[in-house]
Amino acid sequence: MSKQKGDQTGERIKPKHVFANPYEPVLCPVLAIALHVFSITFRADNDEKSKLFLGSPYDVCTKWLPTALNRIGDLGYDVKDFGTHSFRKGIADFSSGFMNGPSVLAIFLRAGWSLGQVQDRYFSSAGGNDHLCGRVAAGLDFNSGSRFSVLPPHFANADVISREQWQHICPCYHEFPVGFRACLPYFLASLAYHYDWIVALDSNGNYLHLAKEHPFFQSRVFTSGLLPDLKSLVISNVISGRCDITGMTATGVPPHIKLHRKLDRAKKEIVKLKKLIVKNQKELLTKMPKKVTKNIMANVRIEGVQQVSRNELADIFDTAFDRRFPQGITSVGPVQVPNAAVAEEQDNLFRVWSWGGMFHPVPENWDFPTGNVKSICDMFVFGIPALRIRPFRLISSKSLARSDQSNFSKADFVFKTLMGNVYHQGLLSDETALRDITFELWDKVFSEIFGQVINAIEVFHEKKIRKAGEISIITMYDKIRRYNKAVDLISSV
Repeated sequence: MSKQKGDQTGERIKPKHVFANPYEPVLCPVLAIALHVFSITFRADNDEKSKLFLGSPYDVCTKWLPTALNRIGDLGYDVKDFGTHSFRKGIADFSSGFMNGPSVLAIFLRAGWSLGQVQDRYFSSAGGNDHLCGRVAAGLDFNSGSRFSVLPPHFANADVISREQWQHICPCYHEFPVGFRACLPYFLASLAYHYDWIVALDSNGNYLHLAKEHPFFQSRVFTSGLLPDLKSLVISNVISGRCDITGMTATGVPPHIKLHRKLDRAKKEIVKLKKLIVKNQKELLTKMPKKVTKNIMANVRIEGVQQVSRNELADIFDTAFDRRFPQGITSVGPVQVPNAAVAEEQDNLFRVWSWGGMFHPVPENWDFPTGNVKSICDMFVFGIPALRIRPFRLISSKSLARSDQSNFSKADFVFKTLMGNVYHQGLLSDETALRDITFELWDKVFSEIFGQVINAIEVFHEKKIRKAGEISIITMYDKIRRYNKAVDLISSV
């Protein structure tokens, strides 16, 4: 700008630093300039109409602003509330709202406001403060840590395309001033980086962010198909403050951002260290007990009232080691619940408990559940992994407390009745198929066979029976028994 409101003669005009915002394309001034530069249809003759920026900035902004505001749907404000000074006043108010952000002096100088006759003589624009104002004005979040110091999308070198290609996509490339020509690779990198955002479509096939009649879609840089090929060559999202390839260094970065960057690196190192500690601890708590258990199993033979498998004995030793060496650090990430298809094949998923002078598949004082048909049958198939109790179909009623044996036998009768029909109709082939079944497949098989059994029972009862999630396992036992007696009576007659 050759002059401004507080300096009509242009005697104290200083450069205003402009920064890219790779995170918000709609706010990025570099992308906006790039779209303008490559969308202009240049003419070969050097007349007034071939200029890149026509008219005075004030006249252009005055004509553009109401047109742009009227095209924004659901603005929420009266268009008349905005004027050409809204940008200057709005960004000044925005910039001054940050704790330890740009100073008031830097904001005044950036906005071109007079500081007063005395202050104007002593204060001039300092590069560092204007850099900071430029980053804030570009919409970069002052409180986002390292992201505030992001570098613009750029190429490793300016020779990413040939001079002939530059002349093709910019017909007046050779007439540009040398300084402006040096900016073109950055404009081109910004277009390539945001290419997917530019050409994004909505559900109706219309462009989301630019009007379909935007001149960019008729420009040579777009129609040539060059941008998708250049996208892979763009260096982007560099938040370290310096690009190791090009040496580009971020400016306008306050000290707290640099400190935040160091904290980020320290945090990553701590996470790596924690994972290493957890890995070593898990190896200590798993491999050593197994080695000890393996050695004991090879040299010890246990004879008792009830036969104990190797896995069950190994589980007893593992439990002893768990009590001896408690885990002080939890594993990284969520705990994965084993799938039923592999649950029985995992050594330590289910365990045994010692009480009453024998080994049992359930804890002492555990009560057999008396829930609905569906939930109890689920336990016969999958067990209770949360309590490390194996599938009920693998448990004998003699292994339970005497008070639970009756209810278990009734539930076992119902489950075996249902499974007999499952195998008979070929819904599952055998016990092996049941062992490897998934939750989803089991739900489908159970729903199919339960519906058939219920329909058969209702013929004799002449009364609709509740759903599997409502009828209890004991009630279902009684109904099946009465149905079997009725069928036997009919058969004998």
